[in-house]
Amino acid sequence: MPGVVGQQEFWVAGSRAYLQREGDVYDTLYDLGNIEPVSPETSPEEIELEDSDGGIKTTADKALIKQNETLTIRCRNFTLDNLALFYLAATPQEFTQATDVILAVPHIAVKGAGQMIKLHGPAPAKTWLFNIADIVVKSNDGVTTYVENTDYKWVSKDRGLIQILSGSVIAHGAVLKIDITPNALSGKRLVLPQTGGASIKGKMMLVWGINNNQHQVVREANVILTPGAGSITVDQYSSIEFKAAVVSDITQTQQPAGRLLKIKGALPTGPAA
Repeated sequence: MPGVVGQQEFWVAGSRAYLQREGDVYDTLYDLGNIEPVSPETSPEEIELEDSDGGIKTTADKALIKQNETLTIRCRNFTLDNLALFYLAATPQEFTQATDVILAVPHIAVKGAGQMIKLHGPAPAKTWLFNIADIVVKSNDGVTTYVENTDYKWVSKDRGLIQILSGSVIAHGAVLKIDITPNALSGKRLVLPQTGGASIKGKMMLVWGINNNQHQVVREANVILTPGAGSITVDQYSSIEFKAAVVSDITQTQQPAGRLLKIKGALPTGPAA
């Protein structure tokens, strides 16, 4: 490979990050998806003994008292189930959409390429509706019932989008009265972006594989995660960046750092072997 020199190993795609959140009664391990290569950022703290004998301060001794470690983790293929981790660790909240028919909700007809009508509830909230079971589209006076695939068509029932067809008798700007039957939605579906959640604390497992996963290494540590930049794209390669501050080893909570364990492949070589 051009530009590559020296002794290097390339960590293959498929390396992953896993998180077990503190306080989870089920000890659930969350898969944060594929990760890019991770390099620790270390900031040592030292104490110095200074001697001013002779009028000039000189360093007589120095000792390392602390070694801070932060990991920048970029997760790829991040699952929607774990988006709450990105939104500042805010807990998903309950969301309910009933199946009751909502009658004669006014909507304004728009006609033209790329122009759609978003189905919503009654004023003043006009709450957007999703996952629609059925609709009946009528004129403002309720006399005329318009025909699907002649006057209008579904763009997406899941997204609650319809489009007025170019040959429809419905005029641009006309008021429509739409009866809407939503499908039920319930449970903890609501994720609130940019809310002031707490830091994410827990045990993290970073697993890297090389040589087609013939060798695997795991990095374990208690961490505090701070969600950072994210790229939620239209394909499966969405990515989210975390700053993970290493707090301690998961096996010894009073000790710093964590374990770097070769779990598959040949034994390490060198003085540590």
